[in-house]
Amino acid sequence: MNKQTKLRFLLVTALMMIAVVTSAQNIPVNVMQMANAELRKRGLNEAEVRERLLREGINVDAIRPAEYAQYQERVTAILDEMETEKKTGSVSPTTKQVQGSTDYSQSNDPNYSSEGVPSTWKSTRQETTQPGWNVLPQQGAQQSGTSTRSGNTTRTESQQSVQPRTSTTRAKTMAQLKKEAEARKQGVKLPLEDMIEDSLLVEKIDSSRWKTRIYGHDLFSNKTFKVISATDAKQVPDSYILGEGDVIHIAIFGASQTDIQQRIAPDGSIKPSASSRIFLKGLSLAQARNVIKESLSRSYLFRDDQFAVSVVTARTVLVNVLGETTQTGGFYLSAVNSALNALNAAGGPSEIGTVRNIQLIRGNNRRIIDLYEFMNDPVVFYRMDLQNNDIIYVPPINNVVLIQGAVKRPMRYEMLEKETLADLVRYSGGLAMNANPDYVQIQRYTAGEEKLFEWNLSDVMTGIVKVDLRDGDIVRILSVKQPVENFVEVEGSVHFPGKFDLQANVTLGTVLDKARMNSKARTDLVFIERTLADKTVEMMSVSLAEGSDGRQVRLAPKDKIRVMELSEFGRSDTVFVNGEVNRPFRRVLSVNNRLTVNEAVNFAGGLKLNVFPVAYIFRKNLTNPQKMNYLRIDLTKDGETLLQPGDSLNIYDNSTYSTIGQLSISGAVKRPNIFTYDQSLTLKDMIMNSGGFNVGAAYNRIEVFRVVLSQTERTRLHMITLQLDSAYNLISPANFSLQPYDHVVVRMTPDFTLGRTMEINGQVRYPGIYVLESRETTLSDVVQMAGGLLEDADPYGAQLFRTYKNRGNVIVQLNKAMRRGAKLTYNPIMFEGDVLNINRMENTVTIMSEGTRIAQYSPDPEAEDSMKVVIYQGGKSAAWYVRNFAGGFQKNVDRKSVSVTYANNQMQSTKNILFFKKYPRVEPGSVITMKMDEEKIEKQSKPRDPGKFESTLSTSLSTLMSTLSIILLLRQLSN
Repeated sequence: MNKQTKLRFLLVTALMMIAVVTSAQNIPVNVMQMANAELRKRGLNEAEVRERLLREGINVDAIRPAEYAQYQERVTAILDEMETEKKTGSVSPTTKQVQGSTDYSQSNDPNYSSEGVPSTWKSTRQETTQPGWNVLPQQGAQQSGTSTRSGNTTRTESQQSVQPRTSTTRAKTMAQLKKEAEARKQGVKLPLEDMIEDSLLVEKIDSSRWKTRIYGHDLFSNKTFKVISATDAKQVPDSYILGEGDVIHIAIFGASQTDIQQRIAPDGSIKPSASSRIFLKGLSLAQARNVIKESLSRSYLFRDDQFAVSVVTARTVLVNVLGETTQTGGFYLSAVNSALNALNAAGGPSEIGTVRNIQLIRGNNRRIIDLYEFMNDPVVFYRMDLQNNDIIYVPPINNVVLIQGAVKRPMRYEMLEKETLADLVRYSGGLAMNANPDYVQIQRYTAGEEKLFEWNLSDVMTGIVKVDLRDGDIVRILSVKQPVENFVEVEGSVHFPGKFDLQANVTLGTVLDKARMNSKARTDLVFIERTLADKTVEMMSVSLAEGSDGRQVRLAPKDKIRVMELSEFGRSDTVFVNGEVNRPFRRVLSVNNRLTVNEAVNFAGGLKLNVFPVAYIFRKNLTNPQKMNYLRIDLTKDGETLLQPGDSLNIYDNSTYSTIGQLSISGAVKRPNIFTYDQSLTLKDMIMNSGGFNVGAAYNRIEVFRVVLSQTERTRLHMITLQLDSAYNLISPANFSLQPYDHVVVRMTPDFTLGRTMEINGQVRYPGIYVLESRETTLSDVVQMAGGLLEDADPYGAQLFRTYKNRGNVIVQLNKAMRRGAKLTYNPIMFEGDVLNINRMENTVTIMSEGTRIAQYSPDPEAEDSMKVVIYQGGKSAAWYVRNFAGGFQKNVDRKSVSVTYANNQMQSTKNILFFKKYPRVEPGSVITMKMDEEKIEKQSKPRDPGKFESTLSTSLSTLMSTLSIILLLRQLSN
């Protein structure tokens, strides 16, 4: 076996494996030795190679075996580059560092290297002309410094920011880096987003991972403090301290008018025309306004309200943000920004950054910023303005306490040393209304042991007891969850049902006085439901009759008092009046009450005109409702018959008992109609009331279908044919008359038509609408009527659209229909409403890309080519066109699915003849399609039992070597 064959065999064997693991315990010893030897020869180790690959966007543990080959070239190039860097000691040009104006070499922060830059910038800090860096914000002021050229634009070094672009770069905290290093030591796989970022393109990380739970951090994660642009003069307050570089605008309007705009010079002054120098550096904007007004008043005339001074462009200052922030480094910002805006530009404190001890350092002065004090009273909080070369240092957080339970904002809080539990409750928004005042608990680690401590919450909040807090404390404030039990409830026939306090309503009479029985209530008796300790219910009836002591009954917790309605004790039933009355009704009557039929009818609004004189009373037996009596009532004579509770008086429609019969007319009339039979109605009347005959109606073919009814024999249907004149008068038979249930049908004259037309469009000499001269006009006849086909007509792609019965597109073969003597098989008869479209000969063939190798041979591999259009090469097979113009078939294509759709929408599929496939023939305008064999793809993607792949490489390979080991081994064998 030569070297090339051996290489191919090893690659195929490797790609058949299904699992990739980091551990090498199941990899054959000789393979691992070869891979490690290759790494040692290059001066590398697996850990640093894996880290570099992740930075380049290659996660070797996430690559499927089928993708090994496509990564070989990239991995090999990365290994060659790492080997070169090892030998020369150089750094990749993409990680070239910026020489900023701030010296970080003196920093004692462990996050900074000896080179004076944060250690987490090693792979991300670049020149601002490289991707991933920008100026925050773009400044209008020019500053001196070393110029850097990028393209055709020249910028000074001092104008460039060393702050990474927030949208693509996020520096890691030391805690995260330590966590990742520890995880790698233990062999734990970290997600790609948790590894070291690529030096040019940093992976975007889900913002939810950076959302802190410490109160105050969300001020920065929610972008509360936005970075203010230097040119946004609306943001400049009167307290703003002016300095070198600020652009001042002075407007005078009135007796004197002028506009002055000058930049404050390095000596701190401006020099308006007709005025001496005005020194403004170090003054607030409000103070400067008074100084300028006093100076210019000597040369200009104006009132106080005709003078305005504003800052057009604020100067740019360099602010250095250090410590535990999301990003660290120097930031060029407008001086309008405060320290909190600058901290926001750096992403805010990290997960372990303080919010109570932020330090604003200016020379030898150090000012402490406590965000909790700022959030509690931002109006009276101290100034946090920025000056050039200010340092904002965020130390690590020291004392974090978690508060849970009945407070308005339960979460983690940073506490200072002298602050107590009462301060923590105040920071958390105060106690909730259901807080338990007698109890508060703290869970604390003391001397390596977890303990619980408890205090009275009321004593803590009143200051009687002061409770100090320690880092890691968990404070729990319990809520009162005991339900209300000391109550009684009143329901039923009262004005104010509901629950009442038992302590204020000890006796039954007191509660009933407050609930107030209504007029429907039974006042001599109530019921009490009492729930006992074992959850059983005791029912008690209490008499409220005069002289009884029922109102003095003492109540127990959760008693339910039921006040009954008088109607619940009454003996009554309902009387119904239904049918042909103006207002049918139902009323409840006492068992002793009676109502006459006349009274009931009058109460129902009287009888309707179509009433039948006989009505019926359905009488229910009150003592046995299953029994029913039926009483016949003559409404003209029996009006004094008494109705009793439970009766139903039913009054009927007179037409219910009449058999009149109906007449109907249909066919060639304008409005088919139905009539009620009457001897006065004639056939002419029916026709006239139906709008008369339609055009084309046959006056000599009016058919009447008559039902012959018999009480003893089977019903028969008899047809009578009539003939009418133009005035719808009967000609024959002369003695015809209508009978009930007759159905008149008016026929059309034979083969009647107002003209049958169809439309022909496209490549004929005279396209347009043509009349079908007979019912046997064929496709070729219509084409001949249109002058025949033009020379560029496509007979293979002719399309017929049929409106008759909504048939839609009908496949026709015009090329065969135009042959002499063509049968109806190819030359169909045309119908009225048909539309024939004859397209222009395009002479092309379209091959859809699915199942072919079009994308594989495309000059642009990333382009999504869904099809390929080629010139028609003659009547070849679909397979011939795929092989010659689409690169052939893919491996897992379903060749039985190859089909050809012709220009006339006709389709042909592949047929099997014994062991061979007969692919359809291609005509001009055809589209070739196929699909992948999903079963074969699914079968190949299923993991296989590793035991089936035992070979000389290993006796039991349950998993496979990593991608790196495979590529290194293949490279060694290929050499």
